[in-house]
Amino acid sequence: MDTKALQDALAVGNRADILAACYGTPQTRCAIEDRVDHSRATVYRATTALEQNGFLEQTPDGFRTSPRGAVVVEATNRLLDSMTAIDRLEPLLLGVSSRELAANAHLLIDAELVVATETNPYVATDRAMDLWETSHRIRFAIPAIGSRDSVVRGTTEVRNSGMDVEMCLTPRVLSTFRNLTPDLLDEIIVAENVTIQVSEGIPFSFALHEDVVTVGANDETGIATVLAISDAPEARSWLCGLFKRCWSRGTPVEEFLE
Repeated sequence: MDTKALQDALAVGNRADILAACYGTPQTRCAIEDRVDHSRATVYRATTALEQNGFLEQTPDGFRTSPRGAVVVEATNRLLDSMTAIDRLEPLLLGVSSRELAANAHLLIDAELVVATETNPYVATDRAMDLWETSHRIRFAIPAIGSRDSVVRGTTEVRNSGMDVEMCLTPRVLSTFRNLTPDLLDEIIVAENVTIQVSEGIPFSFALHEDVVTVGANDETGIATVLAISDAPEARSWLCGLFKRCWSRGTPVEEFLE
């Protein structure tokens, strides 16, 4: 890590509130002082330093963020969102060890979190199945198989409902899937409404429904322990892109089984 770059970033970060006050609309030093919790002397020193380093620029109406300063404001906002997301999503983050999720957890900041408990260990599984049963189209990727009950329920729903399904499975999941429900798997492989891709490198379980996206974690027995449900466009965009990447690296199940 570049220590000087880190020190410079921390120095600018300590003045992020002043940059934010000048973001979008120019502000005089007096106006900035009114908007932030700093003394007049601190505001003067900070605005001078930020201008000298190219994060603020002077206009006839006062200071405003430069393009560099605008990037810092946006990055600071993302950091704050990430810190909030860490607290809210702790059960999911404890259940999923993934750099992909860590880098994008802030997109799930407003997600509904369904967490299994000792008194209700199947609440996350049941909620996931409720979403399945009300969907007409679903795309999902899973790196680890669920419990036998959830596999049978989900596979039966796919077979009976006629919903449009795209599955992205790891080879391990396909093998376990085949051992658990060989007849059901054979039926959906040849079903016209189902497409299956076998792909390595799926980072965690996730699904895309019509109105929401989900990210989940399972325990060692395959039972869902956490389900994050989001209707945020940013979360959908991220998971759509992730699904496309997993899909493009895969092999059609028919070719894989040859």
